[in-house]
Amino acid sequence: MRRTSARFILLLALTAAAFAADILWGNVPLPPAEVGKALTGGQTDPILREIVLGYRLPKAASALFCGGALALAGLLMQTVFRNPLAGPDVLGVSAGATLGVALLTMGGTALLPLLSGGGGEALRLVLFSEWGQSLAAIGGALLVMALVGFAALRVPQVTTLLIVGLMAGYFIGAAVSILQNLSSPDTLKLFTAWTFGSLSSVGNAQLRILLPLVLAGALPVFFLAKPLNLLQLGRRRATVLGVNARRTRLWLVLCASLLTGAVTAFAGPIAFLGVTMPHVARGLFLSPDHRTLLPASFLCGATTLLLCDLLAQLPAQPLPLNAVTALFGAPILVYIVLRRP
Repeated sequence: MRRTSARFILLLALTAAAFAADILWGNVPLPPAEVGKALTGGQTDPILREIVLGYRLPKAASALFCGGALALAGLLMQTVFRNPLAGPDVLGVSAGATLGVALLTMGGTALLPLLSGGGGEALRLVLFSEWGQSLAAIGGALLVMALVGFAALRVPQVTTLLIVGLMAGYFIGAAVSILQNLSSPDTLKLFTAWTFGSLSSVGNAQLRILLPLVLAGALPVFFLAKPLNLLQLGRRRATVLGVNARRTRLWLVLCASLLTGAVTAFAGPIAFLGVTMPHVARGLFLSPDHRTLLPASFLCGATTLLLCDLLAQLPAQPLPLNAVTALFGAPILVYIVLRRP
């Protein structure tokens, strides 16, 4: 117990340091003293205050919650499907969220002439707002999760389920490619930039939507730690031990879809964090107990995405966030695959 507490303290300290570094450093480093004044309301340069409060603080906060949310979603999927290689990107859930956003941003432009004037104008404002994009991404993620869940009931083998997820991702990728081919150049450019993954577009207004969605998906999970532990034993044994397996799995699928969809809507499809961070948490704490793994996975995902965002911003021309997360996540995923018997 003492060793676990010490590791949590170190992980919290690392998360706090990564959060501070993501605010202080970027393509233009900021003086720590001036950043402190901006955060506490002291006298400082108005431009620097706007950079800190209007750009870097929301970006760091979104990295914290997005990274933690993806790690939680991956842990839930690995437990529900009893598959160590399950994750939002591996099983096509992130692709489903991408399809939802693609249908809204590229397919929805065809509806614009029909939504002009009167009530149609109000509907247009809702559809093409941050809320509309979030709901589209969550709906796409939930659809793919339902399909994968149905496949898991029919084909319990790990390899077959992974193939189903990959095929779902390829099918969705084909649908998105068709939408891209039919969209206007301006819309295509915006959507392509979004698919690279970035937190730069998340300001205070977007954070006010992202944060409640992430909390709504994450908080119920922490009350399901005991059922999650029992689900690791298998559906039948969990039922014998008093767990309503069907209802618990439904809640977990909804929470994982909500977390994945919310993150994808605002930050784009971020790969590898969901499938790798739960394994990093297991390796650090050497425990299968979800009372430990849930907060540990959240902190590992948050810290990693903060560091990836920091590295992406260091060059003069910022790098796509997906490219940096792949540099972190791909070697870990290869190690996980080779380590399995």
